[in-house]
Formats: sequence, structure tokens, C-alpha cells
Amino acid sequence: MPSHFRTVSFAIGVFVFCFPFASAEAQSVTGSHARQLVTQNIDEGKLVELHGNTRPEAKAEHDGGAVDDDTVLEHMLLQLRRPTEKEEDLQEFLRDLQTVGSRNYHRWISAREFGERFGPSDRDLDKLTDWLERHHFQINVVYPSGMVIDFTGTAGQVRKAFHTEIHHFHVQGQKHIANTSNPQIPGALSSLVVGMCRCTISRRTPCIKCTRRAINSRFQIPWAAPILRWCRQTSPIFTI
Repeated sequence: MPSHFRTVSFAIGVFVFCFPFASAEAQSVTGSHARQLVTQNIDEGKLVELHGNTRPEAKAEHDGGAVDDDTVLEHMLLQLRRPTEKEEDLQEFLRDLQTVGSRNYHRWISAREFGERFGPSDRDLDKLTDWLERHHFQINVVYPSGMVIDFTGTAGQVRKAFHTEIHHFHVQGQKHIANTSNPQIPGALSSLVVGMCRCTISRRTPCIKCTRRAINSRFQIPWAAPILRWCRQTSPIFTI
């Protein structure tokens, strides 16, 4: 991107802190043959709102106006949804991991195997990343779990693709940027996309600290599952 772009760290969530750099393993997801959720043609004229993706503080009294269209928003995260039967399989597997005597008791699996067994289908991921790229976003990484896509773009690209503006906000003496309304995406993608997953960003205190040991090639499911649940339940929060 042109060097004059003003870079702002936007929408950095749990997975950025846990996986701060895209490892070779995190570059792609392979082998998921889950049932496809994206079964219709992507029609930009038929939009669905992603509810719960706007902060309550994003109010007119705090609004400092729109950011420049060329403001770079790094590491935006799309959190995805797996088919219902995959979710049921995952919950059973998580229970078995903690059940003494189960054939899966403490049977840790890699992030790649997790994606293959419990992630969305590769074809769905391809359709979603293709859509993002058609809107000129850069795909930074599709995590091996298949449940999070990390991408970068500008505020102008977000406005055009997700139909929401990014504004400055001044809250309790601090400056933030955030979307002014819930994003909207083509309805064909709504069965796959949950929303944008974020957590509080502080220059002094990250929202979560993960050790190097926790981000090695073995994906400790009992540790990861609560983070996934936390991520699903956390509403978008401003960036600094």
C-alpha cells in the first residue's frame, strides 16, 4: 500500500495476540469437507446486517467525524460459523477430552487437524476470501482452525464492502476509531460469517497474553475453546 497511508491498528482480536505472526502452518487451511453454507450466488444488492457489531459508545455526542478513506485498517478479523453438525461434533469432542476413559481423553490435536475436522468447508472459505479480494482487501491469514480470517484494507474499502463508516470517537478523554453502524454483507455469506471479533486495545496492556509455548504446533483444545467462546461473546470495542 502507498507509504503515505496513515496506518491504524484496527480490530485486533484474541487471535492476533495469540498468533502475532502468521506461521507457515497458519498460511492455509486444507482438507475440510464440511457441508457448504454458502449455497447461493453472492448478490451485492441483497444485504444482511451483522448484528452486535457496533459499540454502544459510538454515539453522536462522541463522534469526531469520519476518518480519511485512505486510513489503513490492519488485521481486521472475520469470525466464521461452522455447520451445526460440526458444532455438535466439536462439543462432543471437547467433552471427551476431559472424560477419563474416553478414547479421546487428553488426545490433543493440531490446529490443522482441528480445522479439517471442525472447520467450515474449504469451498466456503474460498468464496469468502475471493469476495474480500474482489473488494481489494489483503488477506493476511486464514487460521488453521478455519474459523477466523485476518485481513487488511482501508476505511474506504470497509465503507464500500461492509456499508459502514469508520469514525473518530472521543470517550472519557481518549481517542478511538470505530464503525458507526453494524456492518452489512451479502445475504449469501451470512450463514458463514458471524461478525468482526475484537477486544480492547491498550498500548500498555494487551487484552490477553499468550506464551510462546501456547502458540506452538500443538493446539491445546481445552485452552483454545474458552477463548473461542469468549471471542463469540465479546462485542466490538474501539481501537486506539
